[in-house]
Amino acid sequence: MITNSDRKEWIGGSDAIKLYADFSKPTFLDWWEERKHGNRSLSLDNKHIWSGNILEQYVLQHLNIPESQWNIQITLKDSIAGVNTDAFDGTIREVKTMLWEQLYKYINGNMVTKAYRAQILHGLVCSGAEEAVVYILGMSDKEKAWPFSVIPEIPKRLWAKNFHISDFSEENFNPQNHLGRIKYLDQCFSRGVQPTNEGLINFLNKFQNVRLQTTGSPQDGGRRAEIPGHAFLAL
Repeated sequence: MITNSDRKEWIGGSDAIKLYADFSKPTFLDWWEERKHGNRSLSLDNKHIWSGNILEQYVLQHLNIPESQWNIQITLKDSIAGVNTDAFDGTIREVKTMLWEQLYKYINGNMVTKAYRAQILHGLVCSGAEEAVVYILGMSDKEKAWPFSVIPEIPKRLWAKNFHISDFSEENFNPQNHLGRIKYLDQCFSRGVQPTNEGLINFLNKFQNVRLQTTGSPQDGGRRAEIPGHAFLAL
């Protein structure tokens, strides 16, 4: 569920694409200021967000997902990064509403942008999960303005897309690389320094030799790392 919350000290799924941005550009600098000072809040005055929030609970009920697993926030251990899931049971489950024309493109593979893939990868890395399922509900623009009429149609309209951690294997777009980007920004945040492109590259060159292990509970992300030949290191 999307909520009207301060973005201070938080790198969530919708922020994930910023980890791949040019750190010298004004758009990134503004975003980083929001992480430090919380200058901007999300607004719910939007029919797309409003309809999604309303229909989410009905979709989860249709899927027989217990309410105790709804709206789970998972924070990566010792990090300002995390993910707000619509539901989590060891698998990340997200509900989205989409206009029909967008859904048709999505099904055909033309709408799975890097920004959205980054959001999914971010959730998998922060939660320690291996799988994510996105449930998409097709709607008209008129229905988004008054979504209650869609509720009886959920069983017929719902479409699901599965993602696995192994789907993200590009050289600079994989779980290890993504976690390295998070940890670099964590380091910058804790030291009160401005992230730079050069600093990121230097950090990733060292971080690529870190071997990941998954331990602990989903609530703290359960992500730890061990550097071969060194004492155990909690990143």
